[in-house]
Amino acid sequence: MKLRNPSHRRAFTLIELVASAVLTAMMMAALMGVVWSSVRQSAELRVAEVDRFPITILAEQLRLDLQNARGMTTIPGGVMLHGFLGDGSTPGRVAYNIKPLKSQTVLVRTDGKSAEIVWVGATSLVIESLSISERQEGDLPMDETGGLAEVPPVFRATLMGRGGRILFREVMQHHDA
Repeated sequence: MKLRNPSHRRAFTLIELVASAVLTAMMMAALMGVVWSSVRQSAELRVAEVDRFPITILAEQLRLDLQNARGMTTIPGGVMLHGFLGDGSTPGRVAYNIKPLKSQTVLVRTDGKSAEIVWVGATSLVIESLSISERQEGDLPMDETGGLAEVPPVFRATLMGRGGRILFREVMQHHDA
């Protein structure tokens, strides 16, 4: 039978303990990087999802107003429309313009009865004609266009946000074209 020397015990050496601590720290750092990356991506997806819902509502309202307008003109910071807008039963005017609000800018939709903020953080709304109208200027009666220029048959609407981000861009075919 072999007798053990009481002064010779089995244990980890200092180098083994330091090496295991270093390896543990490296694995924790890698794991924290993965966790932090997934948290950041989750937050970005959440912001994108939150942005997508209001922009679809805005896009639908803007699309409806632009397609039903008979007259259109640019105004400082936006566009003025005239035609069967909103509920579509009576002619009227709607303005979309960018206005400052505290430390940011907002897109406001104003009709004869109310004004509502439709997008926070919008910086510009641009309407560009993409076609040469086959209609002659003045084809529509003045009461239909509200004294504004006739809506071009094909145009592009672009709404820009902070940092040059495109919030909405669509080429539209006017319903009269």
